[in-house]
Amino acid sequence: MGTYNWDYRRRRDYFYRIKAGLNLPIHALHRLYSPVKSKKMNNKKSKDYRHGHRERVFEKLDSCSDPLSENEVLEALLFYAIPRIDTKPVARELLKKFGGFYGVLTASSEKLLAVPGIGSKTARLIKLIRNASTMKYENMAANVPIFHESEKFENYCRLEFMGKTEEEFHIIYMDAGYRMLAKDIHSRGTSDETAAYPIKMAKRAIELNAKVMAIMHNHPGGTGQFSDDDIKTTADLKRKLDALEIVLYDHYLVADGKIYSAKNSNHWETVTRLANM
Repeated sequence: MGTYNWDYRRRRDYFYRIKAGLNLPIHALHRLYSPVKSKKMNNKKSKDYRHGHRERVFEKLDSCSDPLSENEVLEALLFYAIPRIDTKPVARELLKKFGGFYGVLTASSEKLLAVPGIGSKTARLIKLIRNASTMKYENMAANVPIFHESEKFENYCRLEFMGKTEEEFHIIYMDAGYRMLAKDIHSRGTSDETAAYPIKMAKRAIELNAKVMAIMHNHPGGTGQFSDDDIKTTADLKRKLDALEIVLYDHYLVADGKIYSAKNSNHWETVTRLANM
């Protein structure tokens, strides 16, 4: 038994010597591969922030003690779409590229897929979160005046239009208390134009018994100016709604992440003048 143990140790030490590639005596190899060294190596490994990182993020979320940062929220969301890699660098790159959390949510699928580490599954998850965010706002707007917090309304407009490559014309129908009754996508067009039908909008308002309307559309090319056709369409709609005693609250334009109001510009005077002709 003793001979067997001695032979085993001799062959083991020889293996260590060859593996290490060092011309060291056997007692030095014993120290090199001792349990103490292994413990130090394990301690070093445990200092890597990735070890147990996902659990720590979820613990912070569950504790509700401190709010998660933008990076942590996005990182945690990516856990569900990217299960086996570190999502912190991916989240940082997304926030840097798109200028913040709302920029990420409103980015087009094509732009998202251009970011290293983002695949189709992740792009779909972000799109679902965007849709959930707009639904949340619409549910809230059914119970409180839609314009009571301008920042939330502007964020809603961004979520509706950012990332769209074609022009769209949306209509918000409200009751007398400015609570949302419905939001319709009136039409979709090309990259630089879309159709609008004021008579169709007025009929829909009557169906809903709406007392107030707001219209909005986007310019995918980023031009933050109302076109002549935009002004004429707004004036035509206002004329028809005035006859029905329905208020046209405003016409909003979304372009390059910014919200432009016809009412808060010199365009509204033109709209009113044309509507009264």
